[in-house]
This record gives sequence, structure tokens and C-alpha cells, in this order.
Amino acid sequence: MIPDKTFIETELASGGLNPVLYVFSEVDSTNTRAREILADSNDEILVLASAQLKGKGSHGRSFFSPADTGLYFTASFSGLPSEHPVTFAAAVA
Repeated sequence: MIPDKTFIETELASGGLNPVLYVFSEVDSTNTRAREILADSNDEILVLASAQLKGKGSHGRSFFSPADTGLYFTASFSGLPSEHPVTFAAAVA
């Protein structure tokens, strides 16, 4: 299932966040895709996918992320207010 882009944008905006949102049914890695996007842009972004083929966990470990079993994302925000914890995206999901 592809995440509902409009719903997520609305929920983020209600918290004062307006990243450029990229939604995919499947990507190699949300981290890799975010790096590619950020190479050409300084926008605040949120990259979401229903599945990753080569997901990356912490410390370079692979991350198993099969389709429709989770919401996989990479966020890049500058100047995020301290009242927004790092897990804000989990609450939106």
C-alpha cells in the first residue's frame, strides 16, 4: 500500500512542518534516495516508501523492509524546533 501523501502532508502541516514529500511504493533505500534529492536541493524533505530493496539501518547494517509491513522513511529537516521529537514522523504514520 502506498502511503497517503495528502493525509501525511496535512498532518505535518498541522504541526507546522512543510517538507517536500516524496512517496514511493518501492525504492532501493530511502536514505539513498534522500541523498540523491538533497544533492540538487536544500529543501526540507521526507522520503517515504512501502518497501525498500536495499534498506540501510544504523551503522551501515542492512535493513529488511518488505512491502506493506511498515512505513520506511528518511527525513531531512533544518532548524527543527525542540518541541518536535525525532519520532514526530512515527506519530504521523
